Amino acid sequence: MSLSPRSTRAGIISMLAGVALALAACRDSTGIDAPSSVGPIAAPTAAASSSGTSVPQMLVWGTYSGGDLLQSYLGGTPARSATLPDDLTPYKVIWHMDLGFISADDRARLADFVKSGGGLYLSGECCASELNLSIDAFVTGIVKNSANIQVGGLGPVEPIGVYMINPNTEIAALPTSLGVGFPWTTFAPGGMLNIPTQNQFIMATPLTTVAAAWDGPALVGNAGRLVVMMDVNWFDPAFFTTASYAILGNITRFLLNAPEPPNQAPSPAISSLLTRPEGIPLQFSAEGSSDPDGDALTYAWDLDNDGAYDDGTGFTAVGFFEDDGSYTVHLRVTDAKGASSTASQTVTITNMDPRMTFTAPASVGEGTSIPLSASGFIDVTTDMLALQVTYSCDGGTTFGTTASCPGVDGPATVNVVGRVKDKDGGYTDYPKTVSVTNAAPAIVSLTLPPAPVAVGTDVSLSAAYSDDWANDGHSATIDWDDASISAVGEPNAGAISATHTYTTPGVYTVTLTVSDDANASAVKSHQYVVVYDPSAGFVTGAGWIAYGATACPVLCGGTAGRGDFGFVSKYKKGATVPTGDTRFEFHAGTLAFASAEYEWLLVAGKRAQFKGRGTINGAGDYGFLVTAVDDATDAFRIKIWDRATSSIVFDNQMNADDNAPVNTLLDKVSGNGSIVIRAK
Repeated sequence: MSLSPRSTRAGIISMLAGVALALAACRDSTGIDAPSSVGPIAAPTAAASSSGTSVPQMLVWGTYSGGDLLQSYLGGTPARSATLPDDLTPYKVIWHMDLGFISADDRARLADFVKSGGGLYLSGECCASELNLSIDAFVTGIVKNSANIQVGGLGPVEPIGVYMINPNTEIAALPTSLGVGFPWTTFAPGGMLNIPTQNQFIMATPLTTVAAAWDGPALVGNAGRLVVMMDVNWFDPAFFTTASYAILGNITRFLLNAPEPPNQAPSPAISSLLTRPEGIPLQFSAEGSSDPDGDALTYAWDLDNDGAYDDGTGFTAVGFFEDDGSYTVHLRVTDAKGASSTASQTVTITNMDPRMTFTAPASVGEGTSIPLSASGFIDVTTDMLALQVTYSCDGGTTFGTTASCPGVDGPATVNVVGRVKDKDGGYTDYPKTVSVTNAAPAIVSLTLPPAPVAVGTDVSLSAAYSDDWANDGHSATIDWDDASISAVGEPNAGAISATHTYTTPGVYTVTLTVSDDANASAVKSHQYVVVYDPSAGFVTGAGWIAYGATACPVLCGGTAGRGDFGFVSKYKKGATVPTGDTRFEFHAGTLAFASAEYEWLLVAGKRAQFKGRGTINGAGDYGFLVTAVDDATDAFRIKIWDRATSSIVFDNQMNADDNAPVNTLLDKVSGNGSIVIRAK
């Protein structure tokens, strides 16, 4: 503003005041009272919003004395500060009343204030070039499309036109009396160029604007309101009239009604593991989501990528993916004002290898196939029906569907593997080691003559044996029980045959041993081969009998069984006591009786008896009595007792008289025994 006398302006404004006196008794819509007469202006009672409610959230900032007048005109309620406070959040409107340069820091904070929905009034002046430059920098920084706007630098605005109140904006909603034009004086306020028509508040010419106003949509941030008046001292009492009250009231209402910042959509974010095995729950979180306005947020999840956000409504959600692959999940975040944004994230679900229980025996005998089995399968549902089970008998080199491995020669180790594989190629191997044990050969039969044979006669032996592994090598030995042993190198196809000649009469146990190439062997004995001397009187016999449970009550535990016998007895020339050998084996008790000495021998036709003593299993002192019959059907009886107690330990005709007929018969045809009695 020029410092020249303002008499001309005062006179003109007084003329305008006269036009406005009709409104002296009225209050305009801002709530600021119009004075009742021209002259010193009484302070208004309050500043108000458009609703008429007192609004104390205003600040008058700056050192210019007109600021005190403004504070009083606004009813004394605004705060007053010479400098811009650090915290501007308590204020809805800031009035700038200063001729000094506005610093870049203050401009930045004022811009944030406007963007947050505040109303800002800036005062310029025609001759305050530094001030105007700082206002120009502020306007071009916050007003959209403001590249050509110029604030100040024009000098005093000459009265080359009529200053009109622009009727096309909210700020022009003034009393009707202000709708007329009035000239401004020489040395009028500074001006602004290139202000769009819709933002002109007071103008001198179509190109030169004295006051301008911008609403939120025209400002960066789409919030707040801005008024720039290029006259800092229009509040002076000399110039402040009823029209001035109306203008001030309208500006106040305009700034108080500044729009809040437009609601900004929230920023969604999804937090989760990016990789997870199939079939395992995967938790998603909205951690990192935010709202620029600080609004409370709600969440909706689309975990199955079907476009519907119906899979969760919390801050977290859990997805369950049954099969491997890439999956896209979506999060929609909505603020309290209904604005929403979405975010997507792709997760990789990896295949989970299937599992099962694989069973194989710890050991098998050689030649025995190895059974394999699988059960207890575990995998995700989508893979279960297509699981494949294969087996390997060579440690995992080759696989097949046969659930067994062929038998092999033992001893050996077979490395078996069970494999379960799903449709996606994932598999799990289960290795096991099976021990193959060597099976000893088994002697199936051992056959020697059942009847006594004469000294010097060939005794023929035949035997058959088997082995679980037929390809084993075998050897055999025969112990003839006369200090001679025969060796059979490689038996022929499981059969053994041999002959032997005894030179001494006696009762002999022949033992056959068959061994394989792993030194496992089988042993079988034949009881008995009875050899006699046909040149002397004798009784001899061999075979076996079946006895009942009462025959062996003590040593056999009252168990029936089989008894093998063999005997020879004779008197040597000139001897009074017979000689010979008697053997009897109790199979039920695994006991063996052997004679030690003979007492007497009695031969009467087809019947013979001899008595003596002996041992059982090489111990004890037992008496025995043998009764033998050599007839069309031979018969055999043996009675054994404990000589110390006289208790009978075996008798196949228990409780019968010693001279009773023998009823245990031998069948020469079937080969279970034979008796031969020869007199001298």
